[in-house]
Amino acid sequence: MLEMIIFVTVMIVTLVTSVAVAINKRKKIGELLKAGLVRKRDYGYANKGEAFTSNVGSAKNVAAMLCRLGVNCAISGDAAREVTFKGKYFTARLFLNSFDPATGRAVYGFNFTSYKTQKYVYKDEIGMNMLLTAIEKMFFTLDRNTTVSQYNVKYKTRYSIF
Repeated sequence: MLEMIIFVTVMIVTLVTSVAVAINKRKKIGELLKAGLVRKRDYGYANKGEAFTSNVGSAKNVAAMLCRLGVNCAISGDAAREVTFKGKYFTARLFLNSFDPATGRAVYGFNFTSYKTQKYVYKDEIGMNMLLTAIEKMFFTLDRNTTVSQYNVKYKTRYSIF
């Protein structure tokens, strides 16, 4: 009888804790949505890359803007042809596909290169969404006529038993 009471108590505490964590996360996302730091996105957005076609001038403009936004990133090469991002449970990259110096028209690609999930939810869902939103805002700040298209990204999946 005592074991049954302990079991039921543990189950109730677990359920209440799970609900409290979910409510807290929902509240935080709501605040970030109101502040414009994240966007409402469909699940699976990390499996798609985004291509930004924009008149941003040189690739150095993009690197300078990223620094002004305070995005934690590493810029490789002097031309800033690729910028890598490392979150707690994800990595991503922004890379220059093509650049026409005569027109200043550039095509940049962005995609998550790796990420971790737990029970089909991105472990750093808020961080991933904040990064993608910041990059989208950056391109629209540099050029209001930026066009965005999506493309599928293929990942190698590793499964863990534990």
